[in-house]
Amino acid sequence: MFSNSRNFVIQGGTFQIVNASGGYNENGSGGSGGLDILHRHIATGAMHDSAERSNAPTCHPDTRIAVLNDIMGWVEDEHRETDILWLHGPAGAGKTSICQTLAEMCQEKGELAATFFFARGAPGRDNDRSLVPTIAYQIAHSFEASRDYISTSVLKDPLQIFAKSLPTQMRQLVIQPLKQAIADITGPYPKLLIIDGLDECQPEDSQENILRVIYNTLKNRSLPLCILLASRKEPHIRDAFEGDLHEFTYPIALDDKYNPDQDIATYLRSSFALSCENIETTAQWRLYLCHGRPNLLFIHSWPKHRVNLYTLRRSSDSWMYVTNLPAKDSP
Repeated sequence: MFSNSRNFVIQGGTFQIVNASGGYNENGSGGSGGLDILHRHIATGAMHDSAERSNAPTCHPDTRIAVLNDIMGWVEDEHRETDILWLHGPAGAGKTSICQTLAEMCQEKGELAATFFFARGAPGRDNDRSLVPTIAYQIAHSFEASRDYISTSVLKDPLQIFAKSLPTQMRQLVIQPLKQAIADITGPYPKLLIIDGLDECQPEDSQENILRVIYNTLKNRSLPLCILLASRKEPHIRDAFEGDLHEFTYPIALDDKYNPDQDIATYLRSSFALSCENIETTAQWRLYLCHGRPNLLFIHSWPKHRVNLYTLRRSSDSWMYVTNLPAKDSP
């Protein structure tokens, strides 16, 4: 850098060094420079633990036990016969809550490689442009052995890699660095990739392209990860999973098999109990402040059993309904 130069001083600034092979170093370093560049192209809000998703829904305690156990059993099965689990159900079935809960569980166990939560209308989360960079960036942090390989891969082509096709990005930023990192270790490594809300990625062609990339990597046995993918059962997504992806897929439908009524009833009982406790506390304090004594005749049995049954019938197995209950829906 600055060969044959003399008698001048440069203060501050960031230097970009392009070598003869087209490689690129930032600040003269290949260790983290690539990750700094990668970070500029990620969708931070798509990660399960991002600030944008700080209030993301999770499964209520004592609910979804069966489906969570089924999925965790698949994740932890070293001899699993399928590499992708397709979790599908209608809007409001609880797919995102399940994925969020699993992400937190698997991160605690050191089994989570990366997550991407699509969201229609959310910048960076409603298309596929940031998908691979965001996945690669998380893997570089969840699997330390891959960090330098991913950084180096970015530095080889920093000006063009993010404009290349999805298959090329997947190969250069995820698959090849992962294989190199795995060859360096003897123990386990984080294997789970979670992609939620595929049907919210726009345009629709992008959804098919993502599934095509997954199929090609699985077909060539080149993806050292297992994938949990959640979506609605849209016709083109269903056709892909029942067609080319069929032999690689373990499908889980959020239907009556998992008894959603029982889980929703559990949620309602808990939520109404908490509401009753808050109402009672507020009422007791108001009476105490006004009259100097609590109201010992406060009714503890609200809501009546019929209210729970009414709400359960209205929900039609939809978590979206019960978690957004307006006051006017009370009978």
